[in-house]
Amino acid sequence: MTKRVAFYVLLALLAVLSAVMLVPVFVPVMVSMILGYLLLPIHERLGRAISSPDLRAAALVLLVLFALALPVLLVVVQVADEIPNALKAADLSHAAAKINQWLDRTLNRHVPLSENLGIYLARVRDAALRAAPSIIGAVGNTALGLFVMLYTLFYVLRDGKQVWRDFVLLLPLQEEVKPLLVRDLQQTLSGVLYGQLVTAAAQALLAAIGYAIFHVPNVLFWSFLTLIASMIPFAGSTIVWLPLAIARLAAGDKVGGIGLLIYGSVLVMNVDNIIKPRLIAGRSQLHPVAALLGVVGGLHLFGVIGFLLGPVLLSLVVAMLRFHRDVSLYELASKTNVARDQT
Repeated sequence: MTKRVAFYVLLALLAVLSAVMLVPVFVPVMVSMILGYLLLPIHERLGRAISSPDLRAAALVLLVLFALALPVLLVVVQVADEIPNALKAADLSHAAAKINQWLDRTLNRHVPLSENLGIYLARVRDAALRAAPSIIGAVGNTALGLFVMLYTLFYVLRDGKQVWRDFVLLLPLQEEVKPLLVRDLQQTLSGVLYGQLVTAAAQALLAAIGYAIFHVPNVLFWSFLTLIASMIPFAGSTIVWLPLAIARLAAGDKVGGIGLLIYGSVLVMNVDNIIKPRLIAGRSQLHPVAALLGVVGGLHLFGVIGFLLGPVLLSLVVAMLRFHRDVSLYELASKTNVARDQT
């Protein structure tokens, strides 16, 4: 008994030391696991043409490097350069003043909207300017993080399914309930990745096209902000393109302002109604409050990549809670059946 206790104490100590050691590479490893989860079906389909799992994994890693990782890094660098100019240029006080004049004429009395909104917007803009370097700075150590992410992704694609089977096998759970855990994790994680991430990417892409068409300055920055905002339930991308459209109208660009309003209402907003239901069919969605907390908390804790990692981590917590509920119901049903058989 003493030897077993000593073994578990040593194991716990090594686990804690390993966790502390792995903290600096937590983000790239998590990103590689998310990408591996999304790319695993493609990896399996490539088996019809490429028999070697090593070659399939290497091909997908190269695809991620040149089609995703490097372009994203270039965009992030460009966005970092655009942040100060974009935030300084996004002065909505003029638009608020015009809206205030319309309200004053309609109500026949003065409503202090522009005064209060101007002060609030100035505070938000200044806070964003101060926070921008730290948010973008979280992408630091880019070369090392990219190497760790791609290296891990290769083995996630090649050995991921077997590692997952071994992990499930080692779980100290009854064999009957392990499929429940796998089901809850898959449904919840798929709901977040396909229902939120893919939908947000589609909205950001459509919004970027609209910003370019209607001559919105700093397109990359506002598109990137739209991507993050699209992860937030209900409000979503509207909190980015709607103020931009109002700003265009206030600046005297009626064609750009009205065009962006129509474009955003018809195309960008309808991604939620057309694409999202097909992507999340048969999958569990993350509660809107949990999704919002995941985005905000993820950005605070992990930096710019936190808009993705935050909801994913919370989805895993939700999946574990659902698993606990399912196991409780399973055990209750088992006890009920046993009691019925005894009687």
